Amino acid sequence: MDSPEFLSVRELASLLVSMRKVGVFDRTLVVRLLRSVMGRYPDFLGLWAVFEPDAFDGSDDEFSGRKGHDASGRFAPRWDRNDGTLRFGHSWGHDSPTLGEWYFLTRESRQEVVFGPYDEKCLTGLPVLCLSRVAPILERDRFIGAVGVDISLDGILERLKGKKAPADDLAETLLQRWHVFPRDDGEIESASRQARKLLGHYIGACRNGRLPKALAERLTASDWAPGVLVFPAASGELHVTVVRHPHTGRRILSLEEQTPRSGLAPEGATLSAREQEVLEWLEQGKSNGEIAVILGISEHTVRHHLERIFDKLGVENRRAAMLCVRQARRTPSERFLSRVPGALSGEGVAGIRTVRP
Repeated sequence: MDSPEFLSVRELASLLVSMRKVGVFDRTLVVRLLRSVMGRYPDFLGLWAVFEPDAFDGSDDEFSGRKGHDASGRFAPRWDRNDGTLRFGHSWGHDSPTLGEWYFLTRESRQEVVFGPYDEKCLTGLPVLCLSRVAPILERDRFIGAVGVDISLDGILERLKGKKAPADDLAETLLQRWHVFPRDDGEIESASRQARKLLGHYIGACRNGRLPKALAERLTASDWAPGVLVFPAASGELHVTVVRHPHTGRRILSLEEQTPRSGLAPEGATLSAREQEVLEWLEQGKSNGEIAVILGISEHTVRHHLERIFDKLGVENRRAAMLCVRQARRTPSERFLSRVPGALSGEGVAGIRTVRP
């Protein structure tokens, strides 16, 4: 089947829920959908889904030992592009509190999680650093699984090499993490346009091809030790994760903008959790019918929520509500949680996300 145009595992998760809402419980169809998406996006190193035990169709026992399933028959299809060739298998580690932090964090938070960077070599043999973005699959507010994508930081670097003013990178946009590859002396080897923009907004301009002075001083003071540096501003915070590549020794700065959730409604107005969900899907351009299917409620209930949202925001229609939200929130990064594995943050190795075909 053809894959839809999307830049978010969140939208893929909602598509899987929509299929179920119309009575489609075909495991083969899900596998084909993931394969189609992998074929369309060569930046993806891996694309996968993991469902809770018996949550897909109640028939896990019938699929024990089959491809795309773990030993119990739990549906956990995974596509990899480890050597440039697509390979199909199953995810693993999702049932282990030690190895499956990426899954348990998504399940407990019920939010999207950007996990990493982590070393892929101990998982699939590839000597690359990866980031994963994971979204919960929620059906009528019930967590039934997660879907995620793995992207190589090394691949991002290769595309940025040799470009004086590289454009925004698709993989970085999907992850909502932007990267700077500096040399030890503070000179910038490569960085995307958005990364330079964030540095300029929160820290200072990159002059003469070098890191902002305030950032360079903080890095020198910490001897470039792995960790997270925080730079606050009136509009939010810039979190700079300092990573050393475990195989090449290259230093990498991973930038994450975190903006406050406040300001979505006029002063004194508060949106309920459900109204916030409806508003977020409205912001994604979904119709009332699509929102109803995604959230497992009726269109009448969606219209009721929208009426209350419009009243609280002081607007009269959908377009005005979307403009109100976009003006109050420059990026949707507050929807995400972040987790840097212990092996790269000095906490040990327990935090590494473990998935392999």
